Amino acid sequence: MNIPTPFEINEIYREILAHPSYVTTLSDYLLDKILERAKEEKLSATKIIVDIMQANPNYPYPEDLPEDSIFKYWTEQVSDYKNAEIVEEIIKKYRSRKENTSQSEQIHEITMPKIEYPKIKIQEGKLIDLVELIYALDKSGIFLSPETGKKLNQQELIAIFENLTSEKIATQFGKLKNSRWEDGTYSEISTLSEKTFTIKLFRIVQEQITDYVKNKNK
Repeated sequence: MNIPTPFEINEIYREILAHPSYVTTLSDYLLDKILERAKEEKLSATKIIVDIMQANPNYPYPEDLPEDSIFKYWTEQVSDYKNAEIVEEIIKKYRSRKENTSQSEQIHEITMPKIEYPKIKIQEGKLIDLVELIYALDKSGIFLSPETGKKLNQQELIAIFENLTSEKIATQFGKLKNSRWEDGTYSEISTLSEKTFTIKLFRIVQEQITDYVKNKNK
């Protein structure tokens, strides 16, 4: 572990003040070092505040300021003290969020057991709709492999849906997909049949957008 120099600690301290999100890039060791620096800054600033208070016993404080709040008043005026408190608060909040996230992940791992779902049945005569959906998903490329980050190919998408259903989709995919091409359903884009599944989905999305715009403009 490289031990940071006082100059490096000072630079990190100033960077946190300028860009609070910088704390997310720092190790716990460095964060502890920065907290030590903040403590030193507060101690040094406290000595300055005490000197100011002793040198100005008749200082014109705000009339509604309680006597026991005079020191707090000066901490707001002395920038070194104020900045130290800001740095401490930034690190405190970051560590709190980090701890809560870690606890949440642990709870999720404990309370979310793997669920085995039963095979989904496809409504009779609707397998061609599923084939259309798979074909559309393949062309859209929205699903990526978690291992490679590349677009899932058609065979992989078919395998996913076969795992969800009791149907042997792969053996019928080509025939079903081409059937609507051959009967002329897709011959002209302007006259697509309303019976095709992808067009039904398109109409549903259109209706959702229309309803959203209407409700927004009310």
